[in-house]
Amino acid sequence: MTARQTGVGPIGIDIDEGSAVTGGSAAAGDGTRFGGAPGQDVVIRAVDIRKSFGRLEVLKGVSVSVRRGEVLAVIGPSGSGKSTLLRCFNALELPTSGTIEILGEPLATKPRRLAQQRAKMGMVFQRFHLFPHLTAIGNVTEAPVQVKGMPRAEARREGLNLLTKVGLADKADAYPAQLSGGQQQRVAIARALAMKPEVLLLDEPTSALDPELVGEVLQVIQQLAQEGMTMVLVTHEMGFARKVADRVIFMEDGAIVEEAPPEKLFTNADSPRTRRFLQQVQHD
Repeated sequence: MTARQTGVGPIGIDIDEGSAVTGGSAAAGDGTRFGGAPGQDVVIRAVDIRKSFGRLEVLKGVSVSVRRGEVLAVIGPSGSGKSTLLRCFNALELPTSGTIEILGEPLATKPRRLAQQRAKMGMVFQRFHLFPHLTAIGNVTEAPVQVKGMPRAEARREGLNLLTKVGLADKADAYPAQLSGGQQQRVAIARALAMKPEVLLLDEPTSALDPELVGEVLQVIQQLAQEGMTMVLVTHEMGFARKVADRVIFMEDGAIVEEAPPEKLFTNADSPRTRRFLQQVQHD
């Protein structure tokens, strides 16, 4: 398990990179903690996952597990199958073959049970997908009220706590069109956390943002990692993956080429293809 840099206070405060904690051990700024001791439980287990779209095989027998309290970063060139794998985890895409288990149970096929499993997996997309007719607090509270039946007053109270966590307490009554891209993505993260998921799936959460807005979203994700939130992060941000992840998977052409702790993969990768990819993206 790699050490993570730690920070003090709410999200939005600069991170102190001189100190470190292991994943899952840092207390959250609001007194809550995510997950448990990393390495103790498998939250997601995928075995020999294959996925085809017509004649195009996008995933070619991928097997991977995600342990409670860890951050798994998935990197690789565009078209390598990273996002498809992530979407298979919560059945947004159905694997052609192979098995997926969520907290020890097979991924459900019946809609009601699948909805219950999906509620345990928060999803953050590239393009935010906020409801344009709802305010920030409305977006955050909609699922807890409609799906979990939470009283609206309680949902609003918890939603405001989450908006505070992502540094947007003053934007609770703003509509998405009134927010920057970075602010919208932070609302999307708060919305995903509102369901109290066991794992957070993030599909290139900064790829749609202007460069100057990337940092504010990465800071939120880093703080969540320090708090022990289990996460699977598909990203092109190599420096961030190296800093925040416990394990990194490099994918190409629908398969896992290499899997290693970040310091090993980024400094002494075994695969020549991994090394070529990292040299290319670091020089771009």
